[in-house]
Amino acid sequence: MEVDSRHESKGERKEEKFVNEGLIKWKEGRKKWLAAAASGQKRPRRRPPRVDDEVILETIFAKPTGWLLPHPVPLAHMVELLEDEWSD
Repeated sequence: MEVDSRHESKGERKEEKFVNEGLIKWKEGRKKWLAAAASGQKRPRRRPPRVDDEVILETIFAKPTGWLLPHPVPLAHMVELLEDEWSD
């Protein structure tokens, strides 16, 4: 894609070519990512420590709002835990 910007000052015409710098950076990053994937390099997945089920339930049901757990809990685990709790 080429965009012409023509500035007329004192009879001069200036043309500028549009350069998509974001696309260039994206392509460079993608090239690095593909090279790392092809070489078998994997970023280690960092999993937070598992939060005890009792701590989760006490935290959720003890405080009406603004509760925080010590670590993130995977959604699948939270759904399973709440499903077990509600089915009892």
